[in-house]
Amino acid sequence: MRWSILLPTYNGRPTLEAAVESVLAQTEADFELLIVGDGCTDDTAAYVTGLTDARVRWFDLPKGPGFGYTNRNVALRESQGEHIAYMAHDDLWAPDHLELLGAAFDATGADFAVTRPQWLSPSGALAPLPVDLVDPVRLAEFRSDFNEVPAVCVAFTRSALEAAGWWPEDVESAGDWELWKRILAVSDHEPAVVPQATTIHFRAVWRSSDTRSVDLLDELSRRHDEWWPAELVVDLPEQAEGMPVQRALQDAISRDPAVWWDSVRRGARLLDGRLATLGLEVPVLEHRIFAHDDVLEEVRSSNGELAGTIETLVADLTTAQAYIRQLEDELLMARSYIEHANSEISRLSAPEGEQPPA
Repeated sequence: MRWSILLPTYNGRPTLEAAVESVLAQTEADFELLIVGDGCTDDTAAYVTGLTDARVRWFDLPKGPGFGYTNRNVALRESQGEHIAYMAHDDLWAPDHLELLGAAFDATGADFAVTRPQWLSPSGALAPLPVDLVDPVRLAEFRSDFNEVPAVCVAFTRSALEAAGWWPEDVESAGDWELWKRILAVSDHEPAVVPQATTIHFRAVWRSSDTRSVDLLDELSRRHDEWWPAELVVDLPEQAEGMPVQRALQDAISRDPAVWWDSVRRGARLLDGRLATLGLEVPVLEHRIFAHDDVLEEVRSSNGELAGTIETLVADLTTAQAYIRQLEDELLMARSYIEHANSEISRLSAPEGEQPPA
């Protein structure tokens, strides 16, 4: 079998159906879908066992620690696919997601592949991030500093999973990023990258914010409706009110998936060009802020270990204050990026002959 698709869920019934439909609509049909119930107490089991597609396999398991990484390994050890793809119960795939990933694996011989990340922001704007792991600098950041690639964009070979030691069962969170780094560490190949967005990632219900890059793009989309590509604005029908946005969006996409996704990818190309014109480098800004966060976390850990030494605590607090001031400078820089964008957009949008000086 070419593909095994891992879909873990914990009481995700409200959005699970739309996610499963987007998987079963793949143009690449050679797969099994492993739906892993991590101690579900809602009607997820009834829904999954009622599916008639023979490619669906249901694992109804007791609640595992944390995010249920142990249960994911239970299912994967019974998987049959040469390649593993990851799906979440509250995300969506384009119909050609597996097809494009498979072509990338075939063309490169890679063990690990990603498609372009794309969030749906709180304002209803699709935010495709300019993440490019082909760039050695971006890849180094991904392997050491921070991760902006949602798991729904990732695929890898089963052999690489086995070599990397399966999902980490000794961590409470961020186990996906830990696994990705382990796979890259044991691989002899650079990751393969699909430049198109093939997924829609939604903010998890337990999160209060998105990544800083997504927040910056969302701010731009809110301020400039005409400048922001219309193809990247989600316009849901009125009857969508009262249902999960994933369900409403999947219904809208399924009316003509090829046209819908072609339009979104055209919008992403337009956005890339407009951001380049404005001189905005979202990933670079993201890296700087994350770097300071990491240092502050190290200081906090040091305080905990040396709480009995007042002199050390005072020195650590002084260091933390210095980095907080640096972080404030970075946030001011972020605001200046937005102000620069506002100025440039106004200038570029003004009628000919009325444009203010650059």
